[in-house]
Amino acid sequence: MLFSFILLLCEALIKSYQTWYKGGVFKLYFYIKKANKEFKLFQEIFKELEQINSNILEGILNNKQLLLNLLNTHKDYKPIIENISHNFDYVLKHFNLIEEWLLSDDFNEKYKKENHPYPSLLDPKKLNDEKEEINYTNIPA
Repeated sequence: MLFSFILLLCEALIKSYQTWYKGGVFKLYFYIKKANKEFKLFQEIFKELEQINSNILEGILNNKQLLLNLLNTHKDYKPIIENISHNFDYVLKHFNLIEEWLLSDDFNEKYKKENHPYPSLLDPKKLNDEKEEINYTNIPA
């Protein structure tokens, strides 16, 4: 966990240094504050996980902004945040499909507005269709 915080701080320092001629040094405080906020969000997700392997950390760094936007969109819907944290490796592997479903109007209507206790990470309609890339016949339990 400390390693990811150090990476976020280094990113803030690099941003500040790259724009030193525009007053980046004065913006350093705000960059560090933003890094701290992002770290706290990641910390909430991973408090249930005891150990983060390098593949998960690499996936987080590659999809950091997209993941933050997705988590921020659903921050008030705790069941989906828990579902994402429990299946984090799978979410990173199929991020585009999951993001498309979680940002859809169908998901909001069927799960989020009703505060459904067991939200699906993938669209159930697409999972029933055998022509889809991911369906009930080719995904692990």
